[in-house]
Amino acid sequence: MVHEYGAQSNVGRYELDFPMPGGRVQVGFDAGRVSTIWLSTPYYRTNDGFGVGSTIPLGHRWHGFVWNAWRREKPCSCWVKVGRRPRSLPATTANFLEPWTFIDIRDGRVASFYFAARFVD
Repeated sequence: MVHEYGAQSNVGRYELDFPMPGGRVQVGFDAGRVSTIWLSTPYYRTNDGFGVGSTIPLGHRWHGFVWNAWRREKPCSCWVKVGRRPRSLPATTANFLEPWTFIDIRDGRVASFYFAARFVD
């Protein structure tokens, strides 16, 4: 990794940001380990075809995710899942050290995914 992208910054974290077909991918590192992945490209999809551009049925819960669970000044327009269990843990500061997954929705379709080993806002 260092050979291709350079040394890690002094703060112990750096991000790779590279274009992919139809979008981008960012990979964040902390202490030499992947800590976050954000992608907005339809290039990566699940075996059944789910990915950027897909739709998710309306409702409050979907496959363990909760709609708009993470809110600050305004709703995030996203599906959120905290932890590794089948159903999300509460999206609260008490669970910041758990893994977090965000599915951002724009115009009724998946716009991006954000995976974090732990979430710090």
